[in-house]
Amino acid sequence: MVELNAGAKIETHYSTASRRVTLLAGEAHFEVVPDAARPFFVEAGGVAVRAVGTAFSVNLERNAVVVLVTHGRVSVSPEVHASSASATAETPPRPLAVLEVGQRVVVDVARQPVASDVTTPPAGEREELLAWRAPRVTFTGVSLAEAVSLLNRESSARQDARFVIADASLAEVRISGLFRLDNTEAFVRLLDQGFGIVAEPRGAGEILLRRGP
Repeated sequence: MVELNAGAKIETHYSTASRRVTLLAGEAHFEVVPDAARPFFVEAGGVAVRAVGTAFSVNLERNAVVVLVTHGRVSVSPEVHASSASATAETPPRPLAVLEVGQRVVVDVARQPVASDVTTPPAGEREELLAWRAPRVTFTGVSLAEAVSLLNRESSARQDARFVIADASLAEVRISGLFRLDNTEAFVRLLDQGFGIVAEPRGAGEILLRRGP
């Protein structure tokens, strides 16, 4: 399964021997089903990322390819073209880096692929790097009741907390903003800072919305 960031483009090249995807532009996140007989590769900017039973993102920048592993393990190597003498060699090209879950590498491809040191960004930084994967919604002057209804439908699918409007007079309050559907904290801050609406967590995974003092 592949998720494409805005502007990303790919091409697929599947055969009985391998599964290959070329990232032509932008950033994409891949989740790979294991298949020892058909290894999976993502090729971008002269770099080949090989994975089996793995989830990872590849970002093709102007002079670099950035790889971040979210599950499993991947090997990052120079891309081998079918026309090259080494393409049929028994020994694959020496990896530029081998990444475990949570690790990241930047490969400079301006002249020839050169990998930076492998790093393990903090969880918060990894979340920000992949924030584009989270679904977003834009509210433009919609009622609080409509916004809460949409957020509750999304949270139900993820088994997250749901909002309850405890004060009926708040239902028609009009709100605007861009929100990640998995980030209830940002929505709560808007209600508090912009409208004086207080969010009170209670049992059964509910968050009561009331007028503040």
